[in-house]
Amino acid sequence: MIGAGNANQAASLSPRVFLIDMTRIGDATATGELKSALFAGWPKNALMQLFVADGDRLGVFSNNGERTFANGDGASVSVIEKLARQFDPEVILYRPAPRTAHLHHAAMQLIERLQKPLVTWIMDDWPAALAHQDSAAAAGLERDWRDLLQRSVVRLSISDAMSGAFQRRYGLSFAAVANGVDPADWPEAPRKEDGVLKVRYAGSLAENMTLSSVVMVARAVEQLVDQGVKIKFEIKTREMWRRLAAPHLKDFKNTHMVVADLEPSKYRAWLREADITVIAYNFDTTSKTYIQYSLANKLPECLASGAPLLAVGPSDVATISALDKLDVGVRVTKSSVDEVAIALTQLAKESDRRQRLGAQARRVAFQHFNIFAAREKLAHALYTASRRSACDAVVSSEEPRSVGAHLDETAIVARLLSGRRGRKHVMIDVGAHFGTSASYFEEMGWTIHCFEPDPANRVKLEQRYAGVSAVSIDARAVGDEPKRDVLFYASQESTGISGLSAFRESHEEVGRVDVTTVEEIIRERSISSIDFLKIDVEGFDYAVLKGVPWETIRPDVVECEFEDAKTIPMGHRWRDTAAYLVARDYTVYISEWHPIIRYGIPHDWRRINLFTESTEIPADAWGNLLAFKDDPGFDTVRSAFSSSLRRRNGLRPEAMPVNIQTNAKHAPQPAGAPPAVARPFYAVFGERLKRRSPRLFAMVRLFRRALAAMWRRWFLVAPAAVVFGLIFFAGLAQPDFQSRVLISGGALLFALFAMLCVLGVWAYHRIGLLSAETIALRSELERKISAERANTEEEYRRVRDGLLMRMDGFVRRESDRLKQRLFEHDVSLAKIDKNVSELVSKADEMLFEFNARVRTEAELDHAIAEIEDGLHSLEADLDLARRSETDSKEKIEELQNRIGEQESAIKSMSEERASLQEKVGKLEEYKARLSELSGAEKDAARAEQKKTISDNNLRALQKKYRALAKHSDAQKDRLDEAYAHIKAARQQLESLRRKS
Repeated sequence: MIGAGNANQAASLSPRVFLIDMTRIGDATATGELKSALFAGWPKNALMQLFVADGDRLGVFSNNGERTFANGDGASVSVIEKLARQFDPEVILYRPAPRTAHLHHAAMQLIERLQKPLVTWIMDDWPAALAHQDSAAAAGLERDWRDLLQRSVVRLSISDAMSGAFQRRYGLSFAAVANGVDPADWPEAPRKEDGVLKVRYAGSLAENMTLSSVVMVARAVEQLVDQGVKIKFEIKTREMWRRLAAPHLKDFKNTHMVVADLEPSKYRAWLREADITVIAYNFDTTSKTYIQYSLANKLPECLASGAPLLAVGPSDVATISALDKLDVGVRVTKSSVDEVAIALTQLAKESDRRQRLGAQARRVAFQHFNIFAAREKLAHALYTASRRSACDAVVSSEEPRSVGAHLDETAIVARLLSGRRGRKHVMIDVGAHFGTSASYFEEMGWTIHCFEPDPANRVKLEQRYAGVSAVSIDARAVGDEPKRDVLFYASQESTGISGLSAFRESHEEVGRVDVTTVEEIIRERSISSIDFLKIDVEGFDYAVLKGVPWETIRPDVVECEFEDAKTIPMGHRWRDTAAYLVARDYTVYISEWHPIIRYGIPHDWRRINLFTESTEIPADAWGNLLAFKDDPGFDTVRSAFSSSLRRRNGLRPEAMPVNIQTNAKHAPQPAGAPPAVARPFYAVFGERLKRRSPRLFAMVRLFRRALAAMWRRWFLVAPAAVVFGLIFFAGLAQPDFQSRVLISGGALLFALFAMLCVLGVWAYHRIGLLSAETIALRSELERKISAERANTEEEYRRVRDGLLMRMDGFVRRESDRLKQRLFEHDVSLAKIDKNVSELVSKADEMLFEFNARVRTEAELDHAIAEIEDGLHSLEADLDLARRSETDSKEKIEELQNRIGEQESAIKSMSEERASLQEKVGKLEEYKARLSELSGAEKDAARAEQKKTISDNNLRALQKKYRALAKHSDAQKDRLDEAYAHIKAARQQLESLRRKS
C-alpha cells in the first residue's frame, strides 16, 4: 500500500501543468472529481486549467484567480495564450472530447503556439462511438485526434483494457491512470439496518451509458416490493440527468432521485449508509461502443463504502471484467430484470453475506485503487513528459511534394541496426540492383546474400563487389515457390523496374530465369538467422514473403515495397502485405511516397506512418513497409527518418516554391534509387510516327522488337549470318553472271525467308503469350469482378444494416424525445386548464361577492336616506330644544360633528361603490362573452384572460377587495354607532320636550 509519504514524493516532482479539459476541477462531475482527487496536493502555483465555463463560454483558472471568455474566437485565444505564457507551463495535458468545438479549437491553437511537451488523456472510447453515431463529425475530429497522438510524448488512458485496445488500434503506447480512494477517508463503521433495504446509485443517467440498466434495477426493486420485500432504490444524480430520466422512472413508487451536489464528506457518508451500492452499464451496442474500455470513476468509492456492490452490465465492458478478475461484488451480465431481482433477493435475505462482500470490497479498494498510487503515477508521467524537448513533442504531418523530399529506407534500417557488427549478422537482399542497399551492411562486416536476375544490373553488381568474400551474388529470382525457365522483363525507362511481370508498355523480354524461395536459400546456405530481409522485386514482394519459413526463422527486420498499381492485377493490395506481417507479430511502419510522375526521375517522399487496422493512404501512393520483430518505438523510427531526410537544395518546406518543376536531367537521385536512363535517339521519330500512322508504328515496333529478340539471341543468329555470308560471297566469286545471280540471289532469298520464318515464329510465340496472358487476365478479372461483386454486396448489406440500425436508433430516440415533449406539453396544458378553471371560479366568486356588495350598498343607501330624514326631523327638534334648553347645545354640536364624519364616510363609500359597480360590470360583460363563445374560443379567451389577469394582479385585487370589505365593515360599525347616538339624542330630545 502506498501512503502519504509517497504522495509527498510525487508532489515534489510536480511540473507546471496547463490542463485543458471541458470539466473544471472539483465541479461535482465524475471527471471533475477525478481530477480533484488526482491533483490534490499539487502546488497551486503549478496548475492552470482551461475549461468550458457555461455553454460556449471558456474559463481559465489558476493561482491568480478565474476568468471567463465569451467563446473560442481569435481574440479570446490570444488572451488565453498570453495568460498561459505568463504561467509558463512545462507540459500541456489535454483531454479532448466531442461536442466541445470552441474548447477544441482553442486547444489546437494553443498547443501549436506554445510548443510545449504534450500529454493526451482519454477516458472513454468516444472516437468509436462518434464514428458509429455521426461519421461526418467523427472524420474531422479523428484526424485531429490522431495528430494529437502523434504529437504526444505521453498518452494516458483510464484503464489497462483501454491502453491495450488503443495500442492495437493506433500502434502507440498508453499508460492507465484511474481514480482511487484514501483509506483514511473511509473508516469502517457498524452497519445500521432500519428494516428497509437501501439500494443506492450515484452517477449519470445517460442514454448511451447507464439509463436502461438503472431502469432495470428500478423495475427489479418494484418486483421485490410487490413480493413483500422492504426495499427502496435511491439515485443521486444531477438535474440534467433527473430531467432526462424522469419519464422512465415516473411510475416507480419505490425509486427516488436525489439532486444534490454533496460535499465529499457527505457524499462518502451517503454511500456508507447504503445497504447495497450499484454500478450499471447498458447492454446495447451503442453504449458498449462508448464505454467498453472505461473504468467507472465511482467504482473505488463504491467498493470502499463497505456495502456490497451490485454490478449490472455486459461482461466485456472493462468495469465489469475488472470486477470479475478481482472476484468482488455481485455481477449480473445479462439484460434481465429477473436476474437483477434474484441478485437483490439473495442480498436482501443474507445479511451475513452482505457484510462479507462489503469487507472484501474494502480490501480490494484499498489494495488496488489507492489514490496515492494513482497520484504518483500521474505525477511521474507529467514529470517525464516535462523533461522532453518541444521538438520531440511535435511531428510534422507530411512533406509536401513541392520540397522534393527524399531518403533511403535501407539506410535508415542500417542506422537502427548500426550496433550489430561482424559476419554472424546476415542480410538477404532480394532485388539487389547495383548493390547500394548491400553497401551499408557490407561496411558493418555483415554476411550478405544478393539476388539479382537482371543481367545488365548484375554486371554492375558483380563489378562492385568483385573480390568481397562477404557478399555472394545469385542470378536467380526469388518468389513463393521454386520454378524453372520463367520469362524476365526489363525496360529502358529505368533499370529499377525489371522483374517477372511486364507492367509497363516499355517492358521487353530479356531472358529466362530460375526462381527460388527464401526457404531454399536458408537450406542451401545453412542460414540459422536473418537480421535483415530486404525485398524490392516490383510487385512480387508478397510472394517472396510467402516463401519464408516463418515457423523456423523470423527475420528481425523486413523491408519490402508496395504499390497497388502493380499488385492489384496479381490479386492483392498493400494492406494485405502489411496485415500478413502483422499477423506474424511484426510492427509495421509505412514509408509513403507521393505518386510516381514518371519512372527514371527522382521521386518525392511524403511521410512515415504506423500501420493499424484503420490506416488509410491514397490509392496511387507507393513506398516501402518496414516491419520490426522488436518494435523500436515510433519516436525512434521517426527520429531516424527525420535525420535521414533530405530536400532539394537543402531548403525547408516553407522556403520552397509551390509549383517547382523537376529537371530530370540534372536532378539528384535519391540514395539507392535507380539512375535515370537517357531516351533512345529514335524516340522522337517513334512518337511522331505513332501520331501520324498508328498501324505503321505498330509494324515498325514489331519489327524492332523482332530484331531486338534476334540480337539478344546472337549466339544463334551469328552462325547463320556467317553461313549466309560465306554462301553469298561464294556466289559473287563465280565467273559467270548466271551462277552469281543464282547462288547470291538464292542466299538472299533464303536469308529473307529465314528472317520471315523467325519473325513469324516469334510473332506466333508472342501472340500465344499475349493470348494466354489475355485469357489469364480475363479469368483473373472475372474472378476479381466476382469477388468485388461479392465484397460490394457484403459491404452493401453491412452498410445497409448499419444504416438501418442507426436509423432505428435515431427514430427510437426521436420518438422517445417527442413522447417526452408531448407528455410535458400535456402536463403544461393540464396546468393551464387548471389555472384557467381556478381563475373562472375565482371570478364567479368575486362576481357573487360583488353582487352581494351591491345589495349591501342599496341597503346602505336606504339606511342613509332614513338617516337623512331623521336628521331633518332632528334639526327641527334641536331648534325647539335650543330655544327651550340652552344646556343641550354642547351635546347637539357634538352630535353634529359626528354626523359630519358619518357623511364624509358615506361619501367615500359612495365613490368606492361606483368603482366596484364598474368592475362588476366588466366581470358581467366578460361572463356574457364567455357564455357566447364556442369551446375552442372559450379556451383561447381563458388563455388570454390568464395573460391579462396574472397571479400578481389577482392577489392585488383580492387584497383590495379584503381592504374594501374591512373598510365597509368599519363603516357599518360607525353607522351603527351613529344610529345609537341618534337614538340617544332623540330620547334626550323627547325628554326635553316633555320637561318643557
